[in-house]
Amino acid sequence: MLTRTRYTLILLLLVSMAGCDRSASSDEASPSPANSPGEVRIDASDQQRLGIVTSQVQSHVRAPFQVHVGWLELPPAGQTIVRAPVAGFVVATVDNSWPELGQDILAAANLAQVNVFLSPQEISQLISVKEDNDIQMQQAVTTMELSQSQLDNVSKARDAVTGVRINELKQALAHAQSAFKEAQDKLPFLVQEPYDGGLLVRPVEVAAPRAGRVVQVHVVPGQFVQAGESLWTVADWSYLWLRVPVVESRAGKIAREQPAELTTDDGGRVQFKPIDAPFEVKPTTRTIDLIYEVANTNWMLRVG
Repeated sequence: MLTRTRYTLILLLLVSMAGCDRSASSDEASPSPANSPGEVRIDASDQQRLGIVTSQVQSHVRAPFQVHVGWLELPPAGQTIVRAPVAGFVVATVDNSWPELGQDILAAANLAQVNVFLSPQEISQLISVKEDNDIQMQQAVTTMELSQSQLDNVSKARDAVTGVRINELKQALAHAQSAFKEAQDKLPFLVQEPYDGGLLVRPVEVAAPRAGRVVQVHVVPGQFVQAGESLWTVADWSYLWLRVPVVESRAGKIAREQPAELTTDDGGRVQFKPIDAPFEVKPTTRTIDLIYEVANTNWMLRVG
């Protein structure tokens, strides 16, 4: 009985050892574990079938650069405020529509007109000036007709009239002609008849001082404005400046003659050429503003 038990134990031990040997050998022959999450392996045949071509990575030397935050602004005199020339009511002209926000305009374009406002006292004064001018013209006409008539009579009786008299008549005629011309030149600037209705004074046109785009509207049609009051703001955004504040200690490490590169929101890149503008160190922030310029084609960039 004892001997049979010993054999049984030995047999179990051998079976156990044999199983361990088979397990180890099967592990060695098993395939490699699956790829880790996010990792994809493609053999050469699959790469050829999919048309994937690989090449050796090449390194490039890139010039050192610094990243800074800046903003776009208009160059000096980049925008102009159109102001009212006189006090009155600003209205649209017959031939042109009312300038709207964002509208492109040309230089010297007629934007609107101002109907001049006159107080009753000013109207009476202007009417008095107009009447005096009319009297001056009428007197000049009468003097010219009389002098010309006397000259015609003198020419028929030259032997009976001295040369001094002829010269006096010619001088009186010339003075009358000059007075008539001066009075006639004042007419466009005087009140118009009839005095009881309509515009007594000719409306004053408001012209655009420069070409550009209307970026701000300060008035509405029919509004009363004082002389010098803002009407529209016209800006030329064909060129913009990029202002970049840089700490004084780092400004010396930047090549001022090299262009700056701006990265837009859509990932595009725009190059700005440097502007040789005087700069100063701001005492509060100890920074220096570097200025660059770019041609803003089709106004793709905006101030800000």
